[in-house]
Amino acid sequence: MTIDFEIEGTDKEEINLMKPFCEFLLFNLRQDIDEQVNIELLQAKSRELLKATWIKWTSKPNYINMKWIIEDIKSAIKYRERETGQYQIYFDTTVLFRSSKNKLEQIVRFLDKGNDVSKATGVFSKIFNRYQRNIPKYWTAYIQLKLKRFATTKAVVIV
Repeated sequence: MTIDFEIEGTDKEEINLMKPFCEFLLFNLRQDIDEQVNIELLQAKSRELLKATWIKWTSKPNYINMKWIIEDIKSAIKYRERETGQYQIYFDTTVLFRSSKNKLEQIVRFLDKGNDVSKATGVFSKIFNRYQRNIPKYWTAYIQLKLKRFATTKAVVIV
């Protein structure tokens, strides 16, 4: 799950707002995950996680608290500026799932996409897709809010 975008234009004042804009996006993305993810639905998936043979437990818990996992997921969403001037909001793939040797990304993929036994929930991809579609609108609104004028630059989503 990544969102890649860049800014077209040369207005230095607007381009200098890119890092605060990315932080603004991260804050709102994390807040939307808090508000829109159905914990009860994911809690039912926690039983499937406990039974999963593909998870390499370091110490297998008796219970998985999905609120903790959601907090871990939110903290693993980050942004970076690439050398090409593009920005990326991404899921940090180096973060491990608690009490296991598996990457948290595998757990998120399982919760989001399901597998041949478990149904997909799509909760995370829906949020990421909505943000990806609306980056240009968010950029325009952010510039209007911060600079009190219309944006002269344009945010372009890279697909």
